[in-house]
Parts: sequence; structure tokens; C-alpha cells
Amino acid sequence: MKILIISIDLTLASYTNVFSQNSVLKGIHFSGNNVVYVEAGGAGLSHSLNYDRRFKKGEADGLGFRVGISNVIGLDLGTGAAIIPLAVNYIYRIKAQLPHAIEASAGVSPFIPKVDKETLKTEIIPTIALMYRLQPVNSGIVARVGFAPYYQLGKFWSHFGASVGYKF
Repeated sequence: MKILIISIDLTLASYTNVFSQNSVLKGIHFSGNNVVYVEAGGAGLSHSLNYDRRFKKGEADGLGFRVGISNVIGLDLGTGAAIIPLAVNYIYRIKAQLPHAIEASAGVSPFIPKVDKETLKTEIIPTIALMYRLQPVNSGIVARVGFAPYYQLGKFWSHFGASVGYKF
């Protein structure tokens, strides 16, 4: 499982490096639909690395999705879990050509224990989020902050998230 998580992290890191190099991808135009960011809190529960994209080509706002990976380490050595945040989101730009936007999302975060599967079970954790999103229209630094509660153990847990990344 550690090898899988490390390989996913390295793959995402290499893609961000390749996509940011226009000289490597001559003739391919990225329209500012893609965002890669690290998040504290949020749907990854503690932290996560995420990829976000709009469904409509050439649009910086509107309907999209996010997928991520998180590695949660338990209090006991040898325990922990992988969490994979998955969500559909909608970005509403407050005013055209300004960097301020609101993001609303709903999704799930599968919780997959690494060891001790008798006491820790794989679980699907429903998540929602309402975030303020500071992002350029085309490309550049993106910041997000907001309310991101989740449902686990029969109740909703208040939770917040903050992230920083790059839009390309």
C-alpha cells in the first residue's frame, strides 16, 4: 500500500511538472481548467494532495471534479489509513474577470486501513464543502478556505479546510 501511495504522489508531482512546461508540450493549450493543490483539513480529514478540473473545456468556472490522496498515520505505530477524497464541485465566480469565487462540493472519502483490518474497517465517508476560492482566471496560485464537514459514526462532524496550489 505504501508503494501505491508513493507512486501516486510521484505521478501527480511529475504531471504538474510536465504540464507547467509549455516547451515540453508545444501545440497543446491548457485552458486554465486544471488545479493541483495541497489541503490541510477538508475532505482528506487531516491533509491531502488533490487534482481539480472543470468538465467544460476552456471554462474556469462551473461544474467539475476533484480527486486526491491522503495518508493518515494512527497513534499506534503500524496503524493508519489511506483516504481518497472524491467530489463533484461547482465554482461560481462572484464577478467575471475577478479572482474571487465560491466553491460548493459533495462527495465521498473512502477510508482504507493499511493494517489491522479486524479493528479498522474500510469505510465510505460522505463529505460536503463550502469554500471561498481565490484563483486567477487563467493560471497562477490558487488558495481555498472554508467549511468542510463530514458524516461519520452516525453524526456530522464540523470540519474546516484550507489549501494552496497552482492553476494551469
